[in-house]
Amino acid sequence: EDNGAGVIFEWDPVTNIFEKKIEFSSAKGAAPAGSLLLLGSKFYGLTSKAGQYNKGTVFSWDPLSNQFNKLADFDGTNGASPFGGLTYLNNKFYGLCYQGGNLNQGTLFEFDPSNNQISAKASLGSSTGYFPYGNLSAIGSKLYGMTTRGGVADFGAIFEYDVPSNSLVKKIDFAIATGGFAYGDLIYNGQSFYGFAGFGGANFFGVIFEWNPVTNVFTNKYSF
Repeated sequence: EDNGAGVIFEWDPVTNIFEKKIEFSSAKGAAPAGSLLLLGSKFYGLTSKAGQYNKGTVFSWDPLSNQFNKLADFDGTNGASPFGGLTYLNNKFYGLCYQGGNLNQGTLFEFDPSNNQISAKASLGSSTGYFPYGNLSAIGSKLYGMTTRGGVADFGAIFEYDVPSNSLVKKIDFAIATGGFAYGDLIYNGQSFYGFAGFGGANFFGVIFEWNPVTNVFTNKYSF
């Protein structure tokens, strides 16, 4: 990219043609670190830097018209530096910020596309887990995510957020034996979540784990 802020690109697997579509900038937001979310005919995403307060932005991009719109700016109070993407639930978007909030240790935020407002629904900290790096996963009216730090052993945690009651509850504390410093997403197979932890396990090189949100049973499936 020309200005070093990142790009949105298109790659055609049939022709193997790569095309730069949008260049990020200080005004649009910069350094996107997560995935795009397709909703209708538009993609929605986050940047981790730049924008009005240099704390990241929410944006939309229409691939048919190549129209890019910055929709909102993170300001620290509602969150800062999101290293993930957006999750859509009940006409609103949700996500995680690595920093910002009451303790500057991250937020779970809501973005309302009807008024383009970002609001922090929960400020993260040591009791809930903090410094999240990934996406939220939705089941019904609940959202699930992981943090890289915090919890009892400061190796991170898994939490559950109930949207109707606006309640966030820590469910699992990571530890050396189970793995910790979990970057990424929880993947649901209809019964359990699966994920990676980048440290710990039998060999201290990380694990693949399984967690059942109904029974709250955590199982180390494989140690790297």
